[in-house]
Amino acid sequence: MLGDQAIKLGEPQNYWVEYKNGALSLIFSLPFAQPIAPTPSKDLTILVLDPTYFIAFELAKTSPVRLAQGAPTSCKVTIAELAEGSAEAQRLSKVFSELGPELGYTQISSISC
Repeated sequence: MLGDQAIKLGEPQNYWVEYKNGALSLIFSLPFAQPIAPTPSKDLTILVLDPTYFIAFELAKTSPVRLAQGAPTSCKVTIAELAEGSAEAQRLSKVFSELGPELGYTQISSISC
């Protein structure tokens, strides 16, 4: 979401399947459909989830969010554990309420410029 506006995603890229430690994983990159220009007055929130609760999603361990070449040097990416019941968790639950009854998530990434 950019402010209150949903952002369209592109097609998955660089995907492969991996079987490790008894779990089957599908690894892929999911770019935005169009580049997003930094907007100081709007927060960009990236939440990884499956509203059907069928698949568990998680961010990559290294470099889960990358800025495009030429992004302003003032832009910073933050990955944080989202505390249940926190003000941010409550805000996101409200923003994403149309996706399902109760969202379960632990990580949130944000980009600020």
